[in-house]
Amino acid sequence: RRIQAWLGAEAENAAAENPPTFTRDSVAYQSDGTQVVANVPRFEQGKFGKAIMVEEGTTNKFLYSEEFDRSNWTKSGVIITANSETAPSGAMTADKMVEDTSTGTHIINQGVTISSTSAPVAVSVYVKPAGRTKLRLYVISTNSVGVNFDLSTMTATNSSGNVIYKSIKSVGNGWYRLEFAGTTSFGSTNVWAVIALRDDSGNFSYTGDGVSGVYIWGMQFEEKQYPTTYMATTSSTATRSPETMTIPTTGVLNPQEGTVELWFIPQSPYDYNQGMQHRRIFFAGTLTDSNYIQISMFSSSEFIRFYVGDGAGNRQTISFTFSELGGMDFYGKPHFIAAVWSKSENRIYLRVDDQTKISTYPSQVPSLTDTIYIGNRENTEQANGLIDDLRISNRARTDEEILAAYQSGQ
Repeated sequence: RRIQAWLGAEAENAAAENPPTFTRDSVAYQSDGTQVVANVPRFEQGKFGKAIMVEEGTTNKFLYSEEFDRSNWTKSGVIITANSETAPSGAMTADKMVEDTSTGTHIINQGVTISSTSAPVAVSVYVKPAGRTKLRLYVISTNSVGVNFDLSTMTATNSSGNVIYKSIKSVGNGWYRLEFAGTTSFGSTNVWAVIALRDDSGNFSYTGDGVSGVYIWGMQFEEKQYPTTYMATTSSTATRSPETMTIPTTGVLNPQEGTVELWFIPQSPYDYNQGMQHRRIFFAGTLTDSNYIQISMFSSSEFIRFYVGDGAGNRQTISFTFSELGGMDFYGKPHFIAAVWSKSENRIYLRVDDQTKISTYPSQVPSLTDTIYIGNRENTEQANGLIDDLRISNRARTDEEILAAYQSGQ
């Protein structure tokens, strides 16, 4: 029989056979800035409606991330008006940043301590144009890394340093989340994160008109190679706990044959050409003795991979490379992933969207534990993505059945 666990509605999950268990020991925030209490999943728009986020933990190192009128934020050439616009969260908590009439830079900044002079940094902020559409986000000490953003053309270009990732994301009602991540040799562990206005010609230093600017809200500083979702802060930094989702294996997973199908929307983009990064999409078994069935993201040569290991040193894997799946363009879009294993047919099969690969089953059958981890492995190595329409079958579905499911979007 086939077990279907649709992860799109809390009420249906609660009544389902073998319902998932979700944990997160802190509050978290949806993409629009809405707070979600501890141990309640975050549901976002997925392929078919609601999809569930499973994400690693993080710390926002900024203080007063929504209160730019505070003295923690140093202002130069700008005037801040507090609580002057409705924020993405729906509350009247967004501030207005307006250039004054001086000649020079028009910026606000906050000092942050990082762990080393070459630590990766990720900065993000929600902005809404109010006369200015061009900005620069950067982190600086002796040297800097940063990005110029243009909301009129929806483009982002490197301004300094080694920029790993940059993005402009619309979150509705005229608001955008600007994000970048990068590295440089800062020269000090004391750095300053800066948001700067630029004039219509893109000049960083110019004479202000006294009325133009942007609304700003929810600024975040992470010591990571990629940005993650927002965490609000006040007088101290704020940490989001990692998220875990599990399903019991009993009656669900057959180690001799079965199928896992899901739609996956990867977030927190990471350039796998920079190195390895474990992100587990589906995991059942134990890692120490390679006794498992798993789907994961791993490296540039094994970007999406499907493993079956029998615990006796034998394991079979199929994978698609980072370039085969489009590299950085893979992120932020829904992708169909299907994995099939069959001892009797001596095959394992992996489909990612319209690409497929096949290999052989290992010599022995895995001995699985009592728990399936969805989007993580034992509360670590989170997938950092949205999972929608998860389907677990205790038989090996045929290639034709899987292709039909993909093509119909069901």
